[in-house]
Amino acid sequence: MLPLAEQTEIVAQVEGLMERCRELEAEIERTRAHSAALLQAVLREAFAPAT
Repeated sequence: MLPLAEQTEIVAQVEGLMERCRELEAEIERTRAHSAALLQAVLREAFAPAT
């Protein structure tokens, strides 16, 4: 079994990595939403009636 101090350090590192994962998931979701909005804008432009 690992010493308590080492266990505590491992837990702190894992918690930090989990927080980074949550940040990356949020960034991915923002990027996905932005991409969808850009796609819609491109499609509107492409299929808009010519004036």
